[in-house]
Amino acid sequence: MAEDHQIQREELTRVLSSIADYVIKFASERTGEVFTASDLCEYVWKFDRCIAPASPDRILRALKRAGAVCYDVVDRSKSSYRITAVEQ
Repeated sequence: MAEDHQIQREELTRVLSSIADYVIKFASERTGEVFTASDLCEYVWKFDRCIAPASPDRILRALKRAGAVCYDVVDRSKSSYRITAVEQ
């Protein structure tokens, strides 16, 4: 079980380092706007087609926990969000 968590952390770190900049750029360009998880994924895919579809969402949540991006959930059922701040 602990090994599974370690593998997940390592994978998240790898993905975070490869696409976090794209997620932050997306957030910076859309502060105050409502967007969907699909919008975020499509944006990141422009730069890296090798990522899993859920990775940008996971990275967005990790960036929120780290204090780099703040957002509100507008509609959970539609996976829509609003960026409220981006740490520069």
